Amino acid sequence: MAKSAIIFFVCNPEPGKVKPAIASQMGETAAVDIYKKLLQHTKTITQTITGDVFVFCSENNIVNDLWNEPPFFKRTQQGHDVASRLINAFETVFARGYKKVAYVCTDCLDMDKKTLADAFKYLDQYDVVIGPSEEGRIYLLAVNSFTPALFKNINWTHGLTQQLQKAAELQQLSVRILPTLAEVETAEDCKKYPQLA
Repeated sequence: MAKSAIIFFVCNPEPGKVKPAIASQMGETAAVDIYKKLLQHTKTITQTITGDVFVFCSENNIVNDLWNEPPFFKRTQQGHDVASRLINAFETVFARGYKKVAYVCTDCLDMDKKTLADAFKYLDQYDVVIGPSEEGRIYLLAVNSFTPALFKNINWTHGLTQQLQKAAELQQLSVRILPTLAEVETAEDCKKYPQLA
């Protein structure tokens, strides 16, 4: 079995369920189309890593979607908020015997294969690797052990890097910070990327 795994969360790509800010500015159809392109980017950069990929769906899994074949394994998200869903996802994957696990955001077109490879490499030297986004959130969080306390009492809407770094230090975990990247959340963000046109 692979020693490394990636996890990410997805919603069913349907009108009214994805990218609300983009939908309000560009319409539901455009929002779904952009979300699908972001998912395709995530698939492209994660399927080539040496490891498995766990896709945590927001509700019942869709048949014949992007994630039907290895290295992708589908699960359903469990939990009432971001923290509980992350705790459940990390616990589920670590329980299967993986030694390094990285959560990645599906909204970051600037994240590439090298970024993921670097994150796993840094876990040989650090306990936690954080990829901050320009919007005050994160595009990546990689750890080499299951530590539920890392996710608790966190405001998940902004200032995430500083909060997670402090939480890690309280648990005596060493931290590596990756370069800051942008996420795609608004119509203005979409204009920066020709592949979303």
